[in-house]
Amino acid sequence: MRHIGTIMNHASNHFAIPQLMDWTILPAKVIARAWVDSDFKQELINHPATILQEASSRWPSAKNKSFIIVEDSESIRHLILPFFKTSLKSLPRERVLEILKFETGEDTSLKWFLPAEAIAKAFFDQEYKKELLQDASMALKRCGYVMDDLRYRVVENTVDTSHLVLPINPLGNRDRTFQILHESLIGEFSC
Repeated sequence: MRHIGTIMNHASNHFAIPQLMDWTILPAKVIARAWVDSDFKQELINHPATILQEASSRWPSAKNKSFIIVEDSESIRHLILPFFKTSLKSLPRERVLEILKFETGEDTSLKWFLPAEAIAKAFFDQEYKKELLQDASMALKRCGYVMDDLRYRVVENTVDTSHLVLPINPLGNRDRTFQILHESLIGEFSC
């Protein structure tokens, strides 16, 4: 799976800023630190823009943008519906889907992203978007996605506001070191 904040073009060794999936997931270092440092986690929740600007210089600018951290729990997983930029709305659905598949790594696990097909459908079908925002678990299940026992909640980013998910620590062990957690996350998001 590609890390969406720093999708690397292997041919040129440059990092590409996502066209659609920017500001939909926290940087791995931020997640790992929040899992082991409760003061940092509270600061992240209270002042996310400050933390994000300090944490990652390669991410799109956070200037004039507000952030809301949504925290997963044992029973609820949050997924982000990215903002559909005006500059991309003239693209055909197939091109939008191609971009989304690239930027999500075609992930359909519902672990980190809404599936590309669900995002594209929400962009082009307002009834589905409404259903997805009201009852994500049912909307995703009706589209054939395999559901576990979690309740899914979709939140929508806007031009001014980005929601970022703080996932639950899968290790459930706060005694693990920051480095081990960070390496675990980096492996999850390798290019």
